[in-house]
Amino acid sequence: MRRFPVLLQKEWLDFWSGKAWIIALLLPLFITFLFNTVYRDSVQQRFRIGTVKGPDPILKPLLIAPDFETVPFPSLETAEYALEKEEIDGVIYRQDSPNRFVLLTKGARAAQSAAVVTALNAALLRIYSKESIPRIDLKTTGSATHDLFSLALPLWLVQIILTICLLQSTANIAEEKAKHTLHAILVSPADLSDYCAAKILWNTLLGLASILVTLWLTRFSYNPAYLISFAVLGCLVYTSAALFIGLISPHPLLARTLSTAVYLISALPIMLKNTSLGWKYLLNFLPTFSIVQGLERAVLQQPWQSYPSILLLAIMAAESALLLTVLLAILKKNIDF
Repeated sequence: MRRFPVLLQKEWLDFWSGKAWIIALLLPLFITFLFNTVYRDSVQQRFRIGTVKGPDPILKPLLIAPDFETVPFPSLETAEYALEKEEIDGVIYRQDSPNRFVLLTKGARAAQSAAVVTALNAALLRIYSKESIPRIDLKTTGSATHDLFSLALPLWLVQIILTICLLQSTANIAEEKAKHTLHAILVSPADLSDYCAAKILWNTLLGLASILVTLWLTRFSYNPAYLISFAVLGCLVYTSAALFIGLISPHPLLARTLSTAVYLISALPIMLKNTSLGWKYLLNFLPTFSIVQGLERAVLQQPWQSYPSILLLAIMAAESALLLTVLLAILKKNIDF
């Protein structure tokens, strides 16, 4: 009974004595930086419009909207200079002809500026027209679209699982095999099943801890049932893949190459998720498809749905069992460490 805790202690010491702890720590910090700075600024940033000596009385009812930030300038030249320095996003001023205005922006923001001009013109028509103008209101069916944070975070959580449980674990297993550390373990009272179980438990705990730290740093709420079940099964299936690759590969370089290939293939459901390719559904058998679905439900705090959730979890458990069964069968006939 003592051999399993000893193997876990070995994983603990290897984690802190090597570089693995740096990756496990940097991933949550990097994701937190993206969400608290880059993503949040891209969503919450208002369109900064420069005006000459304050907003024109005609435009003032529009520019007080929360989507705009007006910056007064003493002259058009100083406003254009601020635009070149990217201190503002555009300059709006009156033309010589009556009731004609120009929104001056840089070419890099042409698409956003065109949308702003269209919205301002539509608002002007509603405000200053003497007749009732027909309008179209938006009504959607189904659940509402969620914000960028909720949709993007599960994809980054999957990257944590792939990095820690697949790439990093495969490299560690291949190095232990090459340095005959694995041979020293197997000639002790511990056997190969103890070694695999210790690896799976350690990587599962490490991957789940890294995900929980990321959610804590980004201040996201989540459904714990979805998060824990899909994160644990995700770590299980990719640690099983790491064991398969690391133990079967004759050289560490080949193991790293194969794990990188598996990483890229596993990322295909993430990259092709929102495309219209007809064959993308062939990739649904990959574990990342199930993991992303489960983590999305966790972050969106959806209520637990037994049948589809258990089906996805069962598929991942079956994939892990298949990998480990084939691995142990191969190594039982030809084990040479």
